[in-house]
Amino acid sequence: MQEGIIQIGKIITEGEDFLQSLVDEVPVIKNEKQRYILKYCFSTEKKELRIDISEQMKKSSSRQYLYIGSAPGANSPQWYATATNELYHLTETIPNLMKQDFGEEWNRKIKWIVEQYFIDLGERFTSNKNRYALDLSSYIEGDIRQIYSQNEESSDKELKEALKKSLQTQLKELIKKQSNMSLEEIGLYVIEIDGIPFCKQKEYKDALLREKEGTSKPKTKTMKVGHCYSCGSRERLRDDINIEIKSYTTNLHGFASGIDKKNYKKNMILCQECLNAYLAGEKFIKNNLRVSLAQFHVYLFPHFILGDAIEKEELKEICEKTKETFNTMKSFNNMKKLREDIDKYIENDKGGKTYFLLNLVFYKKSQKAVKIQRMIQDVNPSRFTVIINALKLINARFGNYFFTRYFFNLEMIYYLVAIREDTKTKEVMQYRNLLNLYDAILTEKRVSEQYWIQQFVNGIKVLYYEKEGYNIKADPKDKMKMEFTGISQMAMRQFLREIGCLEGGNGMDVEKFPVSEEMKTYLTEGKFTEEQAALFFLGVVIGQIGIEQYKQTETKPILKKINMNGMDEKKIIKLGDSVQGKLIQEKMYGNSEVYYAQFLELFIKNRETWSLSKAENVFYLMAGYQYLTVKAVTKKKENKGEEGKQNEQQ
Repeated sequence: MQEGIIQIGKIITEGEDFLQSLVDEVPVIKNEKQRYILKYCFSTEKKELRIDISEQMKKSSSRQYLYIGSAPGANSPQWYATATNELYHLTETIPNLMKQDFGEEWNRKIKWIVEQYFIDLGERFTSNKNRYALDLSSYIEGDIRQIYSQNEESSDKELKEALKKSLQTQLKELIKKQSNMSLEEIGLYVIEIDGIPFCKQKEYKDALLREKEGTSKPKTKTMKVGHCYSCGSRERLRDDINIEIKSYTTNLHGFASGIDKKNYKKNMILCQECLNAYLAGEKFIKNNLRVSLAQFHVYLFPHFILGDAIEKEELKEICEKTKETFNTMKSFNNMKKLREDIDKYIENDKGGKTYFLLNLVFYKKSQKAVKIQRMIQDVNPSRFTVIINALKLINARFGNYFFTRYFFNLEMIYYLVAIREDTKTKEVMQYRNLLNLYDAILTEKRVSEQYWIQQFVNGIKVLYYEKEGYNIKADPKDKMKMEFTGISQMAMRQFLREIGCLEGGNGMDVEKFPVSEEMKTYLTEGKFTEEQAALFFLGVVIGQIGIEQYKQTETKPILKKINMNGMDEKKIIKLGDSVQGKLIQEKMYGNSEVYYAQFLELFIKNRETWSLSKAENVFYLMAGYQYLTVKAVTKKKENKGEEGKQNEQQ
């Protein structure tokens, strides 16, 4: 993974100013609103502070004002002169600038600004973040000293929160007073001194370079022993590497160099040139190759392994097409356009000079670092074509069965299995096995069908019993959600088989069954075995009974006969007896008797060698119930649609 990031970084930095390659691209539009730049304009000549919110953000603004994010590390002092956090310049940025050396003239000006415009709240706080506050009292009502006095007896945490809230309130009111805008409409905060944004000063840029090159602290020295893990160089080696996308452990003693917990930093050693490339590549990935898959955040980037070196524009084109293809594949919305794009993509790749594989990094933000949840490495881009073809096939099949524009895609998988979510943050708590599945899909690994059927049943249980705390949620407005979820689970089962993640199998001979051709096709394409088909037929009968019960009471008591926690053969026999009794009670004959007879025949034939688990028994029972129920509902909608068309024509 590191090699791929460094490759990208070296391409990006070729012929470009290094600091520009570290720029974080800030969106110009947010929530469909244009964003603006707020400038703190300090004048040491006129002895004044002016707040300017007149400049609209442009695509080039992040580069123009050299926004490179915040200082690396969770507790690092913030001194960067361009920020997106509204509190940085109100509190710590300028006081922290005093700790840098910008030469005598700038050092003097910065010290004067702090003394003239910042309130020193005293030594109770060791950090400048809380000790200093920009005095806005001449622009807006409010005195930060008074807030401090009112909360002085509170704990440090409570006092900090009160000061933060007060500063935010003052800034919001100031912005509204000057421009009638909200805080959310500000995209960048810039410090300007004597008419020039400080970020454009050579002295400031030199200080940034010193930080990135590890020479900002007098004690920092390059390593004398070792070699760069990327290029093998022994010159200007760095082990004080501060990066966001970390793919090496920093908390397991057994993996530290020399099994010494002080030597985690030696898990990765880079020369200065490769470190610069890594930082630039990391920033390019953050700016250009962030995608999402269901509730997961993903970095998607290429690793070039063969062929000629590529130019910057070609890299950007490859990355843009890769991202576009991935996004379209996951949501499967515009199949015709996707088909054209992927055909062109593969065609161009065959005749191209460069061959690459893809890396996917599933991550979540943890303070200022990126916590990697899963890395899927070396995915061949041609695998996307296999996945897309399978999606196209599955969607066509199920669209034909259920008279609807059916869509199954990679994102939907997340909502077909039960995954714990934090009730407050909605953060995914149990994601490991689902990410294992995405790994298998993208790299053609085998998965356990029995395991995933158990997960399907767990998902149905969450909906049936309306359990809380899961990614799957019952919807009072959607009374058919459980049934449609089951159909999508069956689609996912077929999809996994089509792409080689489940073992195939020829299924059984369905021609002997006295059922519709469409049902025969459904069983054939689903590769049902005789055991699975037996339960499917019983489920179909349960579906028919459920429809009749719903007509009378708008409930389906028959479903209570199915134990969602699992059913063995004895419980299946008992369920079969109950179903037969209901058929007699409701006087349901005809095809209901046919389906029940097929269940009995296949169940008796295979009972002595029954191989399905308790969960699988429930799954295939529900498969029959869901097929019949969804079929009836979608057919009814289709008939209503046809009637409407006929009425319009008349």
